[in-house]
Amino acid sequence: MKAERRRVRDRQVPKASVRSQLAAPVASNGEGRHQRHNALMNQEEMSSPIPRIYSAFGDFRQPSRYIVDDLYEPERIEYEEMLGGKPREAIEAGDFGLVSWGPLGFLVPEAAAYLLPRLMELAEVGSRDRSGDLFLMRFINYISLGPSSEEFSLLGSQQRLAVAEYLDHVALHHMAVVQEECWDDVLKKAIQLWSCG
Repeated sequence: MKAERRRVRDRQVPKASVRSQLAAPVASNGEGRHQRHNALMNQEEMSSPIPRIYSAFGDFRQPSRYIVDDLYEPERIEYEEMLGGKPREAIEAGDFGLVSWGPLGFLVPEAAAYLLPRLMELAEVGSRDRSGDLFLMRFINYISLGPSSEEFSLLGSQQRLAVAEYLDHVALHHMAVVQEECWDDVLKKAIQLWSCG
């Protein structure tokens, strides 16, 4: 049975993700699942789509700012500081805060286009956010907005195809953990949106 869902900034987030922020990063009963997932991700390094993704996004340069202007001022400044004007290669999953509080949902289109390869890389290698949750689920939630979202307005056909291919890769190679985390419906929606975009 799927976890109930609740709205957080116009996005659906499984309650399990919100509850996990309050729990220890890895509960003892979930260690095996996380170890299995990390082992799966290590096996996939041989056929990683990440180099092709970076190539597809190679023309996007680091923007002067990452966060939208119309965000409440103290929050906007703090989100900008969290990313610290870092180049994408230096950004880690922890820099995006928590699922319910962080800069990921407030990126300007230039920042989204610049950071997408890194977001996919963090998702692919099994990175975890500040609460210990797999960043893959954060990425799925973010990308499920679809290519028509303002955040992705700078992406051309080459970049949209790279995102669609990565989502297909996730469905093929990581669906078991996505289902365990109750994000499979969101992933399917994202695949549909990006394959049509």
